[in-house]
Amino acid sequence: MLYTLVNIPYSSLAAVMTEDPKQRNLIGTSRSVGMNIGMIIVNSCSAGLALHFSGEGAEMATGHGYMMTAIIYSIIAVPLFLIVFFTSKEVIMPEYESRKLNPAETLSGMVKNKYLMTIFLVSTTQMVAFMGRISITTYYVIYCLLHFSSCLKPPMYCS
Repeated sequence: MLYTLVNIPYSSLAAVMTEDPKQRNLIGTSRSVGMNIGMIIVNSCSAGLALHFSGEGAEMATGHGYMMTAIIYSIIAVPLFLIVFFTSKEVIMPEYESRKLNPAETLSGMVKNKYLMTIFLVSTTQMVAFMGRISITTYYVIYCLLHFSSCLKPPMYCS
């Protein structure tokens, strides 16, 4: 839910920052590159941090380790979100029509839009596959490798 709360306005920000398609493309590309770099950092550091905060000599990450890792990421993320919030400027003011929208009419229009429904189904399938892969990987590491720490070898350990 929080991802949606942040990502929807963040992804639509380029449309009100500039009218130049090249600049909009550059903004979107920069956002995607930054997101991927962030994902690489989080994915490579999370297991090591969780194990580190699980206690001295822990072979498996505990709930406390995961909680402390989440708190560290929150401490880093909140100031970054605030920096984006306070430094981003909407240069282009969109023109609004003052008409009442009927929620049923809006929903009906969305369902009838075959391109939107295609993107929705592909995105949903992609997210289910992505989350399933994460779940299976976690299960494999914990229960098949038997020791959570056996997969933590430099440079993946970031504590």
